[in-house]
Amino acid sequence: MQRREELVKRLLASECSGRGHHAYLLSGPAGAGLQSVIEQLSAYWMAGTDASFQLTRSKIQQRIHPDFIWIQPEGRTLKVDEIRGLPRQLSYAPLEAKKRVIVLSDAEKMSVSAANALLKSLEEPPDSARFVLLVEDVNRVLETIRSRCQLVRVPAMLREDIAKELRNQFPSFEEHQVLEAAALASGSQSRAEAYLESDEDQKLVHRSLTALLKSWQNPYMVPSSVFPFLEATKRFDQASLILQAWTGQLSDLMRIRESKRLGLQYEDNELVFARHRNVVEGIVESEGVGSPRLQVILDRSEQIATALRALDGNANVRLLLTTLFIELQARHVREGSIQL
Repeated sequence: MQRREELVKRLLASECSGRGHHAYLLSGPAGAGLQSVIEQLSAYWMAGTDASFQLTRSKIQQRIHPDFIWIQPEGRTLKVDEIRGLPRQLSYAPLEAKKRVIVLSDAEKMSVSAANALLKSLEEPPDSARFVLLVEDVNRVLETIRSRCQLVRVPAMLREDIAKELRNQFPSFEEHQVLEAAALASGSQSRAEAYLESDEDQKLVHRSLTALLKSWQNPYMVPSSVFPFLEATKRFDQASLILQAWTGQLSDLMRIRESKRLGLQYEDNELVFARHRNVVEGIVESEGVGSPRLQVILDRSEQIATALRALDGNANVRLLLTTLFIELQARHVREGSIQL
């Protein structure tokens, strides 16, 4: 929360000093507080610090202010029809506020024709307008759009901040569930909430981790009984969640191995999956902290990162995960068995 408030103050200070911009490109993970940043900034732009600030902000939050325009893609693409009417709207003075604010959510989804339509407004903006484009990946925005905006990177929420919010919202959940959700959220409060609210996703992650841990415990190929989680993985977001979970479990393996190697203590809240602590400790102790096979397993992280990038390229979800899991298992058996 504090990091977002500092960001708002910095942008407002820039505005007051005459270094503001007519268009901002806010980049950060979905659910990382981008919406609250926009609402607060917009209220200042539209009302300043006068007596109408709170009323203006309330109208913005309810999406009922006539001078606050929030454009959200209706489907997978932000189409030109959703942008085409902007120049006409901008030709009129604001109805109530000092400035009119136009927010484009998921701006990286703009079609080329939509981007070209927006470009005309960005090139010749009226003094009475501010543009805000929200994106997760700034690299997916056309350079012609990026070059006319001031890029502002919104930091992801810290794991401990997300966990604190989750404890308040989900008091019935166990601590290990809260910490897992916060760790898998990639800095997004909304993703963490969605994970806790989805029993299906939690079971899927648990089953995928069970398969991964069995592959670590077995120097030979794991039995086919660990593969059903692959059949249950149907969506891109589920595949991404599994890959993030595997990365988190690798991180725990690294932390536990290094702690034992250096003779250090660690707490459960330092782990992504504290409930697997005993299993991972057993693997490290049975292999030995200097085991070449353990190092081969830890070297998997780059392959998982490659798989995550392939997901962005619309790879076949089930085929990608199946191939990756078999390849990872075969690799540490093949390379590790030399040392066994």
